[in-house]
Amino acid sequence: MNIADQVTGMVSTSLLISGAITLVVLVIVGIVLWRVLMPIFRGQKMTRDLLANGEFAQAKILRLAETGMMINNQPVADVLMEVHPRNRAPYQAQARMAISMLRVAQVQPGAVVPVRFDPSDVSKVVIDLR
Repeated sequence: MNIADQVTGMVSTSLLISGAITLVVLVIVGIVLWRVLMPIFRGQKMTRDLLANGEFAQAKILRLAETGMMINNQPVADVLMEVHPRNRAPYQAQARMAISMLRVAQVQPGAVVPVRFDPSDVSKVVIDLR
């Protein structure tokens, strides 16, 4: 075997190894993105569904807590509220939501806000500030 054949063999091997490493990295990045983005998309779908089809109620904000996260330069907060449905007993629910800086004053503790909730799963609540 001459030197040219040895170099060709080494180049082929290194290309194969680098291609395999690239493929593994892409698969790992894809899995991480899927795990991070899917809950966000599911939450957005649930919010849209509740706003369109959820049962209306009033809720009193009990606690507003920062999460330290921002979405589109809007703070994400955990909101504890007491929901007062029309034909049910009041109950407490918690929601994590991005709050527009223009609407932060509307969701302070003590404020009463309109909400939509899922009657089959009352833990699913969204504040309706449209």
